[in-house]
Amino acid sequence: MGPFIKSNTNVKKMIMHTINALIPIIIFSFIKNGIIPYTKGYTNLTGLFYPIIFILIPTISVIIYEILYNIIFQKQTNISNIKNNYNIITGILIGLMLPINTPIILLVLAPLISIIINKLIQKIFKNTIINPALIGTLLVLVIYPIIMGNISYLNKYEIATSPEPNYINTTGTYETMVKPYGGLLNFFIGTIPGTIGETSVFLCIISFIYLTYFKVIKWKIPITYILTVFAITYVIGGTNIWYPILQILSCGLIFKAIFITTDPKTSPLTPIGQILYGLFLGILTIIFKYIIPLEQGIIISILIMNLLVKTLDKIGSLARFDFKKSLIPFIIAWIMILGLSIGIPLKYNQETPTINETTTT
Repeated sequence: MGPFIKSNTNVKKMIMHTINALIPIIIFSFIKNGIIPYTKGYTNLTGLFYPIIFILIPTISVIIYEILYNIIFQKQTNISNIKNNYNIITGILIGLMLPINTPIILLVLAPLISIIINKLIQKIFKNTIINPALIGTLLVLVIYPIIMGNISYLNKYEIATSPEPNYINTTGTYETMVKPYGGLLNFFIGTIPGTIGETSVFLCIISFIYLTYFKVIKWKIPITYILTVFAITYVIGGTNIWYPILQILSCGLIFKAIFITTDPKTSPLTPIGQILYGLFLGILTIIFKYIIPLEQGIIISILIMNLLVKTLDKIGSLARFDFKKSLIPFIIAWIMILGLSIGIPLKYNQETPTINETTTT
């Protein structure tokens, strides 16, 4: 934000508003992963409070690492400014984006390695910043299978009541993709297997309204991103409305759209840059879901877009007074959207025609 622009929003207020927006999600994760399993007899007293402990571990780790970094490298003995450091949010988000059975050692290491990698990237790409919460999360999700085998997103209660979700499975019928978890309402409320804090779309939307009202986040990015994914998957699903709804309600897409893509340090400042960011992020998400199927495709897509933020802002700045200067990236985006919408159904209709064998909700 330029020095000539006055705003009532500062870093401290942004941190407090973001934490306020995350509190209902943290409470829901406590209920879903702690209270319900405890009342059903699937866990003990430690398990009851473990979801809160789980989120606190990376959060406290980030604070400790920031203090040590300031003392060792910045030679700062005054650590009172740590409360105004946005990396506190990074620790909370890392906890919320991981499955509850993630080993504690990974929860401790994820923030540390994410900070180190980010510092290296800033030097290599000339102060370019990528979202540290995503680096830490991706690190854990890559290392986890090596240490523990296949990743399980089920808590003890869900192990007894729900099937294991397959987030790479993008084709099938309503009965095979939705019914095992109840219905689309379950996806919306968040009573489906998943990470600690990404499953409740309802609470994410409440947070979005809150953060937008207080001008903490850039609403153009998540709206453009979600609409892009919805539009392409609507065509892919053969205009079965449940299919695109399922795609945006699952995989933590809404959570990441609201809390990750809007990170003030890793997203464009210009309005046109934000719209282009959302468009190309949606395109990459579809590519990593259908063309190059990767379970962490959304995370990888956002990290790639983080590297393009400066370019998008440059385009947005040039096009601020002459929209024609942004026509080329917009044309490229629309061509890619059209190509994916047409090409992917042809591919899947040949290989797995069950995508169109659906029932209504």
